[in-house]
Amino acid sequence: GEIKKTVQFFENETKDKVKTILVSGSMSRIQGLTELLKKEIGRDVKKLFIPDLGVDNSPLYAKAYALALYGSSYKGGYLNFRKDQFKYQGADRELRKVFMVPAVLFVVLVALLLYNMTSRYFDLKDQVSVLEAQVAREVKETFPDVQTIPRPAEYMQSEVSKVRERLSMIEGVEGASTPLEILRNLSDSLPNGMSLRVNDIKIEGNNGVKVQGICDSYQEVAEIEEALSKSGKFESVIRNQTGNAVDGKTKFEISLVLKRET
Repeated sequence: GEIKKTVQFFENETKDKVKTILVSGSMSRIQGLTELLKKEIGRDVKKLFIPDLGVDNSPLYAKAYALALYGSSYKGGYLNFRKDQFKYQGADRELRKVFMVPAVLFVVLVALLLYNMTSRYFDLKDQVSVLEAQVAREVKETFPDVQTIPRPAEYMQSEVSKVRERLSMIEGVEGASTPLEILRNLSDSLPNGMSLRVNDIKIEGNNGVKVQGICDSYQEVAEIEEALSKSGKFESVIRNQTGNAVDGKTKFEISLVLKRET
């Protein structure tokens, strides 16, 4: 992003379009870097490496090459490094200020950005390798019976998810009530001596339960609802439905939410 902004700034200042970006130095030897820059910046990116100069001295040629080829709209002229009768006769000092400063600055900025990107890449790569080795070691210590684990991190996540699912069936998560606790509060809140048959109990969420059962009459359903409401153990008691069952009995469904402990 910073390289692209630099190119745009350079084009706005000079009123000219940058068509090709040359990458030199040790950073240019990173595999895939030119393709990445070409995709991100939207310009043609080429490597500049001169075998006779070597990796470290090739950037010196790049700077001179940039100055030699750099065109300008300043009074319709161009930099001219030729000698003798072809030597440029204009305001040489002012032109150098206009052309050299942005050109050198651009090369320096590109070099710094490439250095930062490369350093960051290798730092993260080293960190990932260390973390992967640590995870693999922890997985082997935790699951010694497993001989081969191609993806240790994914295997660990899968096993942890299985354990959490099993725990959620026995005890609540993050302070929620257990299914046994909900059933115990339900049993303690029902009126003594009442003839009641529970057909189905569904645990809903962390503190909810839905009870379906059969009792003798509509009056007993109302008594059950009232007893549960007055027990002080539930945040809400809602009778979802009531209807006739076989043998003159009454079927019902009640939803309950257990109070959280404070």
